[in-house]
Amino acid sequence: MTVATHDATTPAADARQAMQGDTGMPGASDAPIQKEQDTGVTSSIDGGGGLVINEISGKSIDYVELFNTGSTSIDLSGWGVTEAKDSDAGVPGSPKTAAVFPAGSTLAAGAYALALGAPKDGGSTLPGCPASVCVQATWNISNTNGAHIYLLNPASATIFDQSYPAETTVSGDSWGRLPNGTGAFVLNGQTPGAVNTAP
Repeated sequence: MTVATHDATTPAADARQAMQGDTGMPGASDAPIQKEQDTGVTSSIDGGGGLVINEISGKSIDYVELFNTGSTSIDLSGWGVTEAKDSDAGVPGSPKTAAVFPAGSTLAAGAYALALGAPKDGGSTLPGCPASVCVQATWNISNTNGAHIYLLNPASATIFDQSYPAETTVSGDSWGRLPNGTGAFVLNGQTPGAVNTAP
């Protein structure tokens, strides 16, 4: 599995301003949505373009699931997912090095992508890739302390962020959207790469 990473140490509120001058990053401009004439793949995404954080698991297996709620494929090249462990006050700390989807990563409409967390506390990684696209992260998600998850565009600007409450889940559970892709975050059964379901 090819894995690319980059640092995302800028807080969410300042990320876009800090990264605007970095023209070395793919997709660094704030161009509007553009679609490839031949493939229908979204090549420059304004906002999430239908891409959402859909499910977070920090107990027994660590992963962040993304879901394409749109009607066209999304080019995930250069998009990243990162995590910041919440402090005792519930305030996110510094984001970790982002797990970045490599060039050529495409997510079809209605498909899932996963950022797989590093194993911890006797947990394990998911076998293979149970989604359309997977990338391996160097961080994991703290179920004890809680976490904050960030979805970064290719310019390293935060597009979405989602909290993962401390001590919310037990083995076999996750924190995800119900209904799948559109609802509020509530307790789920772990369904990496598949439709969210109640525990």
